Amino acid sequence: MALLPKVENQNGNRSLSIHTLLAQNRKGEDFKWSDIRNQYVLIDFWASWHPESVAEQDSLQTVLKALKKENFIVCSLSLDLDKEAWLKASDRDTTQWKQICDFKGWNNTLIKGQNIQELPSNLLLDKNKRIIARNIRGQELIDKVKDLIQKDKEKEKEKKRKKTKKK
Repeated sequence: MALLPKVENQNGNRSLSIHTLLAQNRKGEDFKWSDIRNQYVLIDFWASWHPESVAEQDSLQTVLKALKKENFIVCSLSLDLDKEAWLKASDRDTTQWKQICDFKGWNNTLIKGQNIQELPSNLLLDKNKRIIARNIRGQELIDKVKDLIQKDKEKEKEKKRKKTKKK
């Protein structure tokens, strides 16, 4: 697992949760961060002009295939300034993979607040939108999400067992 360093945002405050994410989807509509509930989220930072981050986008296909039936979603936040370049490069946009951009590049609030300084980068969030890992990829990401979901299932079974005992 990628260790999560304590990161200070511009105000010097520790920011370990993502409360807002302002951007647009490919249709030009406001992305509704509040609509994402009770899911593990990978926020993937990339740009059409950055070959390594474009390649990372391609590798996310494998991750999504492995986690297709899981409670997991990818939000790919582009640092593009050019809308046409972003639209051309962000052809993957599904219910499990959201392509978003605010066209502010490195001046994006989340980029600054989380001190993201290189591409590709990512943040893995728990169901409460708290950051639990940074720059986790490939099989390590798949294993981590599957492990978290398995633990959720075990907790749910334990709750049901306790309820049954009380009756």
